[in-house]
Amino acid sequence: MALALLAGAGTGCVQLKLDNATGSARYAPVVGKRYELAQDFILQSVREEVGEAPRYARIIAKPIVYIPQYDPRNRRYDPRGKPGYVTRFVTDLGFLPAGTRFSVVGVLTRGAPMTQVHYVIAIEGDQSQIAGHLPVRLSEQWGKDVYLAPAAAGEAPKPCAPFFGPVEK
Repeated sequence: MALALLAGAGTGCVQLKLDNATGSARYAPVVGKRYELAQDFILQSVREEVGEAPRYARIIAKPIVYIPQYDPRNRRYDPRGKPGYVTRFVTDLGFLPAGTRFSVVGVLTRGAPMTQVHYVIAIEGDQSQIAGHLPVRLSEQWGKDVYLAPAAAGEAPKPCAPFFGPVEK
């Protein structure tokens, strides 16, 4: 087992297949709903392998204590001159300020034993072009931050406070 982990360690992030569940009746109450960010978020592009183009973008809450040298508004790590923090797999694209609105447009899931739900979102307004052509994901959680409220069996999780608020029509 340890050898298998070591053998895969240098090959990049391990990505298990996600299934498109957008049309599932379980997620129908969430797809198409609009939400608003209740606090600032960071938008990051994500590569699955070193040297590949980014495959998708994700949003994560901006930490209360943020390391200033990684602030995309202050530093330029990217050789193309784009602001943000750059690692082999992640590049900050910029901030989405509190009040930014988005719609849930898709659902990606993975079943047992490593279940996951990712909502594909469409950012509205001036910030909508910040990710370019990359699909933007909202995951169940990042670190200790839980973004999707745990749901009862058979129900879809909803983006939850203190990070998001629903937008009424």
